[in-house]
Amino acid sequence: MVAKGKQADRKAEKKADKAGDDAVVEGDGILVALKQLALGSVLAEVLPMLPKLIKGEGVAAPKAEDKENKDDNEEKKEETEGGIELTGAASVFESLVSRLPIYGTLGLDKAPEEEFAMFTRLEVDFGPFKRKKGNAAMERIMVNVERNLSQYISIAMFLMVANALAFRSYFACLPWLVAYQLLSLHLPMDVIRENIPQVPEIDLKFRVAVSMAIHAKIWLFFLYELLFATYFLAKFPLIALFVLHAYVVVPEVNVEAARTALKEKKATEAPEDKPEPTKGAANAGSFIARIKLIVMDSFLVKMAHMVPELIKELKAAAAKKADAKKDEGDENSGSAFEPLIGPLCIYNALGLGLAASPDEYRKLAKPQLDFGPKGKKGSVKERLMTNFEKFMHLYLHITLLLMCVRSFLFRSFFACLPWLVAYQMLCLSFPLIRAKLPQVPPVELVFRVAATAVFHALMWLFFVYEATCMTYLSEKILLTVIFVGHAYVVSPVVD
Repeated sequence: MVAKGKQADRKAEKKADKAGDDAVVEGDGILVALKQLALGSVLAEVLPMLPKLIKGEGVAAPKAEDKENKDDNEEKKEETEGGIELTGAASVFESLVSRLPIYGTLGLDKAPEEEFAMFTRLEVDFGPFKRKKGNAAMERIMVNVERNLSQYISIAMFLMVANALAFRSYFACLPWLVAYQLLSLHLPMDVIRENIPQVPEIDLKFRVAVSMAIHAKIWLFFLYELLFATYFLAKFPLIALFVLHAYVVVPEVNVEAARTALKEKKATEAPEDKPEPTKGAANAGSFIARIKLIVMDSFLVKMAHMVPELIKELKAAAAKKADAKKDEGDENSGSAFEPLIGPLCIYNALGLGLAASPDEYRKLAKPQLDFGPKGKKGSVKERLMTNFEKFMHLYLHITLLLMCVRSFLFRSFFACLPWLVAYQMLCLSFPLIRAKLPQVPPVELVFRVAATAVFHALMWLFFVYEATCMTYLSEKILLTVIFVGHAYVVSPVVD
């Protein structure tokens, strides 16, 4: 009796599973899904309205008085065009920000966050049960491909970016266009203008136009990378990956019910207590102000403003004859430039606006570790921003040191970067050299400043070259992980 009861339960389970599969296998077809994604994409909806946005025509919301005199159909036509309300460039820009996140760069979904949540909540059962009638595996694959088509295309986009960046060239167009689109949509221009008033105010309609131009190029280069820049045999593993996923996951029996459940879950979730901000927490404004201080007060920027005066001083010094005072010339000539080379030292070889000191390096080497913040979400971001703001100039100098060691040991003993750093230090240490070797002839300060400026500019050029072009992608990732990991585990303390 027990055995018969178990067999009956198994049969009932199989029937339920089959019934579930039969209920799931419903769809309009992949071609219909492709058409819907294409017509509902950001490119198809926003691009036709760009001329009106640029001219300022037809983008204002209709007035309340006019609405009363129009019927519903006319009102809908005037208020919406392509699914986006024409209430001005601001609303279109906000819609672009919400529809073009980093995991939905192609803008296929109208609600990318919801679609991504639907995709990640799918359960895995490693394939459907076999049936006597029909092909359950093929039906499941077709339904899953139809429903998850936008996510599969987004995954293909990510793989094309990685392929172009890692295996083709660091200067491939697709990865840079994705970065430009994110910058165009998320760059806090109001905060930047508060800290740097010289930056002109940019109308949102031009930001929309630039973002859409970049978005159109992303589509162009994505199709180029997918269809032409990848090998024919490389396309088969990509297709197999999506087919395998569509085979092993269980489609939702009732998609609308699943969406409703997601919305209800999100609405009923108790709002988490906002974690206390980290002591000394940074924000976008303070972060940009820190970068401004580092850049605008750097030796290279200050020297650029004084180049005409330096040229005049060089001509005047070169015109001097043998009657010029030797030792006094070394001490007094070019005194206007003496404050420039003061912050330059072995600890601040890059000449940043924030001159690093030995004490800062000691604190960096012996930090107060707590291995991450205790709160969730926001506290992690605040800690990373705070520590990056605090240690930004030190991270740059550590990167310079690593690039010098790498180029000297693993590339060539005659690599330019280490020698340029050494030449700069020699120019700065010339008074000490003369103190120990009096037979060395004196050199006027203006000539030392000019030589230091040349070596410093070349050092920056080869530092950027080594860090961007001569290191492998894996090395860049490792270096980034080290700095992010340090910023995460160190407890920020206000000085």
